[in-house]
Amino acid sequence: MVKITTRQQFEILVQQMEQNPSIARGVRAFGETKANTEHVWKEISSKLNSYGPPTRTSEKCQRVWIHFKAKLRKKMAHNRRNITGGGPSAEISLSALEQAAADFLQMGTSVDPPGRTF
Repeated sequence: MVKITTRQQFEILVQQMEQNPSIARGVRAFGETKANTEHVWKEISSKLNSYGPPTRTSEKCQRVWIHFKAKLRKKMAHNRRNITGGGPSAEISLSALEQAAADFLQMGTSVDPPGRTF
């Protein structure tokens, strides 16, 4: 059975990640235990599950977030590569939700780091 996350669930997920930036980035803040992180993910998954099917465990919700970030990073990298080439633009536009996530995760600097590169 294919589980497709609804737009409303993605909006709630991004909203929860904005409130928990260390969890959103995948790192624990100093002094935060693994049990605390698991508890926060369980709260997030229960909020997401309250918005209807599909329902997921906290581990599956983490995977959804990881895949969302990976797809977003891939789009941004594609757009960055497209800027330097000639010819017609093949830029992939980001949705408002994706743009909000990219802003608070500061993905622009990871995709296009400042300074000189080799």
